[in-house]
Amino acid sequence: MTTASPARASASAIFDASARWRFPFFGFGGAVKEFNLLNEAKLLAGEAYQKSFDNGTKRSLWTHIHEVENETAVFSEAPISERRHAMATLHELFEILDKNGKVLFTPVKVLARGFDLSFTAGLEALRRHPSEPYLAYIHRTACSGDMDAIVVKIADLRVNKRPRPYDGELPAKLQEKKSFLYPVSEAYLVAVYSGEINPRLVSPVDYLKHHPLYAQMMTHNRVARHYGANNVIRFAPFTA
Repeated sequence: MTTASPARASASAIFDASARWRFPFFGFGGAVKEFNLLNEAKLLAGEAYQKSFDNGTKRSLWTHIHEVENETAVFSEAPISERRHAMATLHELFEILDKNGKVLFTPVKVLARGFDLSFTAGLEALRRHPSEPYLAYIHRTACSGDMDAIVVKIADLRVNKRPRPYDGELPAKLQEKKSFLYPVSEAYLVAVYSGEINPRLVSPVDYLKHHPLYAQMMTHNRVARHYGANNVIRFAPFTA
């Protein structure tokens, strides 16, 4: 991937170029059909998730999706907005791969179905890129500034922390996530959501190394492995 500079201008250019794929929805008689965000999200999710399973289990991915939708509503306390609900429904979308290992629904394809740029960018903030250190991914999500995406990720982390049946012994990587990565990531994102910290000024490592509960967990090896020894967050636009 090439990264243009400045990043914001690059992102805007990518979004504007992608917008040409969008098209109006027409009903009978040529009348423009109103785009229902939540309905369209569920239709798209139905296509994407139909043959997918929750990691390490025989559970349909839909089970996880419904748990995250419910947890998102609980965290929101007030009635959940349509946008936030739709984002919870589609938060795994860009993780679904086709038989060739390529992303099944790219951002351009999502835009082509009528979803707007802001919503699509929010979904991109929820996607962990290949080989991306986990805390670097959490930092990028926080820096997106999309509060709906941040809440959905908090809900996802809370669901993922829960005990659940797995096929065989829990893998060491998953044990590390449940005992360390999920709790510290949740603490960081909650601090961002509450306005306690500005993620563009305070990284997950900066915050957590001073946290009374998690400071001792932030060993040099863990930081290097999950954030990157010399990591620099790049605010690059998403690619199709």
